[in-house]
Amino acid sequence: MLIRRNFCVNKDQGVSISETSISIDEQGKNLKHPNTARAGEFMNIMFIQVMPVILWLLLSGNAPVMARISLFDPVQDTQGNGGHENATVCDETSRSTITYTEVQHRWIIEHFHTQNLMQQRRNGRMESAEFRSPGEKHRFRIAIQSDMYGYQHGFIIYLIVHTNNDSLSCKVKFAIERRKNETLNYLREQTEIVEIRRGGMEIAKQALPYNLDQHINNDELVILCTVTIYERSSIICDSGTQRDKDNAEAFVDSFKRILDDRTSSDMEIIANSCVINAHKSILLARSPKMVSLIRNTTEGNSFNATQYSCDAMRCVVEYIYTDKCSLKSQTAPEVLLAANEYQLIPLKRIAEKVLIESLSDENIASYIKLVKNTPDNALIRSISRYIMKNRHILNTAIWTELEMEDARQAAFVLRKAILLL
Repeated sequence: MLIRRNFCVNKDQGVSISETSISIDEQGKNLKHPNTARAGEFMNIMFIQVMPVILWLLLSGNAPVMARISLFDPVQDTQGNGGHENATVCDETSRSTITYTEVQHRWIIEHFHTQNLMQQRRNGRMESAEFRSPGEKHRFRIAIQSDMYGYQHGFIIYLIVHTNNDSLSCKVKFAIERRKNETLNYLREQTEIVEIRRGGMEIAKQALPYNLDQHINNDELVILCTVTIYERSSIICDSGTQRDKDNAEAFVDSFKRILDDRTSSDMEIIANSCVINAHKSILLARSPKMVSLIRNTTEGNSFNATQYSCDAMRCVVEYIYTDKCSLKSQTAPEVLLAANEYQLIPLKRIAEKVLIESLSDENIASYIKLVKNTPDNALIRSISRYIMKNRHILNTAIWTELEMEDARQAAFVLRKAILLL
């Protein structure tokens, strides 16, 4: 005897359940639909009475399980399944990937204790401005509310989400800035995976630390929120097998040996304090811009690069030969300028990354001068974000000196910082 139950969820009428009992023979064919036995009828009545309550709690969004358990599968799945005509077929290696968009928001709460007291009297909560995902499909707000943990007063922080899509899959990270000795420290970030349906919902609830005053500077609390929105999963064929990687490394090593072999070189690159041996044919294949500069010189077997240090030019030449460069933050500014001049875009991105990771109060003025000589929007944005997070820089002697030397460039960077607010 098989019992088939049909569930129908209606927004206005709740959950209805219809039931059919089916008898089957040994070969699996339908024979008849007899009445259910009395014991079975009792269990069925209990099942019908209990299940609507459980389902309604889950679907209403009020059940705490919603924040942690995936009830839906909203991420668009383009992975081909076995047996389907459109299934992805990879002979050797396949790779499962997922595309995502990251949204960041920085909430500065001035006069934190005063605002909290006012909200308590109103039985309300503090909320940030609304920030949105690209395309404005999803809207977010950060909220803080006072709470009691036993006999101790505390705060709860969470994210309010409104989505126009049928569903949303995202990861939420909160961090709180703490200023100590003019440096920024971050709390350990916590992550929540949530999947919600169309409409609004409070997610990623997290208790703030009891020692919250240690994170407040001049009665100002700064909260960072990063929302990673997952959009599409897919399977691609990966040709990068271990054998391919081994062959690629061997190929790079062979070019490194060619670079180190001075006897076969037919070109000298003259840096500020050294001479680097190279090969015209390799330069022609890897850096046409450099070759055109060589052809314009009177001496065809040498290339003048005395504007750059020996370490910077060694990095440039090593990258031309091997696609690699052991780059340090001290030489990254020169390498960025050289990569821009010789039109080595991937090397320029490497130098940008090193510079962005090494941003500090001490070098930010020199980096601002650097972006004046190279069209580097990524570095400009990072400098502007750093200034907004560390506004005390504007009161330092380094910034005053920069304004005196190049007021226009200082104003340009500040304008970029304001646009990022």
